[in-house]
Amino acid sequence: MNWAVAIQSTGLEERNLGDILQALGYRMTNGPEGLVFSSDDMARCTAAADVFELAKKVRSVFRGPANIDDKFQLGGVVDFSESPPTRHVFLEPASCVCLATGLSAFITIGPPQGLDEEELAAWNREQEERNYRAQLQRQLERALPTYRYENASLVLEFLNCKEQTGETLFKAFELMVGDADNERVKKRFLASFRISEDEFRRFSDTVHNRTVSGNWARHATMRQPKTGQPMTKAEAEAFVRSLADKWLKSLM
Repeated sequence: MNWAVAIQSTGLEERNLGDILQALGYRMTNGPEGLVFSSDDMARCTAAADVFELAKKVRSVFRGPANIDDKFQLGGVVDFSESPPTRHVFLEPASCVCLATGLSAFITIGPPQGLDEEELAAWNREQEERNYRAQLQRQLERALPTYRYENASLVLEFLNCKEQTGETLFKAFELMVGDADNERVKKRFLASFRISEDEFRRFSDTVHNRTVSGNWARHATMRQPKTGQPMTKAEAEAFVRSLADKWLKSLM
């Protein structure tokens, strides 16, 4: 079958949207039906409803915890094997999508001195392309893992919580480890990201121990800290966020 799914709206530029879809394994075209995307998996579907289910997974990458494009909306499923093409429209209950605002750091670099007008224009074009490539890389570092791995999406969902607690931070950590109760698995995970036992104990004291962090902690029991210098709440959050960035990159 020759299926495609229409894109009703997007907040991204066409090139940016197409590059992300291509990385996810989809082809985007712009024709009489507007922007549409398709894939080999869609072509193997026998019903429009099955195609739409695949498209919904793509939508979850853009509108979900990865925070890629909150304006992304699906249109109908288009059957191009018929002439004229047939459009299948699926009505869904309205939903509220709550996203955290991601922060991106940008470094502005000025052009070298002494460039003539033509050289300056060329430098600006090259700089614009470098900035775009850097932005696309940041997007893909979230889009690809969340598309391929459920745990990646869940980690970002916890980190998108407006207020972090020891509970949410440790859940994110557990999802990254995969089996945090297995000491061998946990030690191998910590070693792979060069996290020392002492650093982990400092983190563990903060997120688990009510003696250290009060009701913010996961557990209600009061215990003697395992280290002399537990992390602050802010340090514990920064620790998990930094680890999540490295972990997501490792899933690329």
